[in-house]
Amino acid sequence: MYVSNLDNIIEKIGKDAQVEAEKIVDAAKKEQQSIIQRAEEEANQRAQEIIDKAEEEAKALIAKTLESSKLKARDKVLDSKNVVIDRTFDLAYKGLTDMSDKDFMKFINKFLKGVDGEGGVLVVPEKYKDYVRKHSDLKVSDDTVKDGFLLEKEKITYNNRFKNLVYQLKFKLTGEYFEDIFKE
Repeated sequence: MYVSNLDNIIEKIGKDAQVEAEKIVDAAKKEQQSIIQRAEEEANQRAQEIIDKAEEEAKALIAKTLESSKLKARDKVLDSKNVVIDRTFDLAYKGLTDMSDKDFMKFINKFLKGVDGEGGVLVVPEKYKDYVRKHSDLKVSDDTVKDGFLLEKEKITYNNRFKNLVYQLKFKLTGEYFEDIFKE
């Protein structure tokens, strides 16, 4: 009997050990599944974060590229407008330098109406000297200018050179032009 009790105890310990081993294996499998599930969830979360970040970076890159394209387009428009402005003022200058003797004298007389006092010396381009001498009471200098005229009067020189006048007008109008552009 003693052996049979011992066998029963050994068998019971074996069964209990078997049950306990199965519990440990089941718990380990559950823990393994839990670890795998957490790892998958973490990996999915990281993957989503990477995707979200990539989408944000793509949106930012698209916005930056679009803004850059808009600036380049605006610059091209401004460049084109500047070319038109430059051509317009070049044509105006050419028109002034090609004016007839009679129109040149009208230009001088119109200016002289706004100047106080009388007298003075005119410095004009070579091509207008004879005509101005015949049609003006002012002395005409032997010196010449390339375009327009200078009026030297009482230690003051009035600069009415066409290049200067066109430049001043262009500077004034270009400033107004840019003010209008940047109001947008």
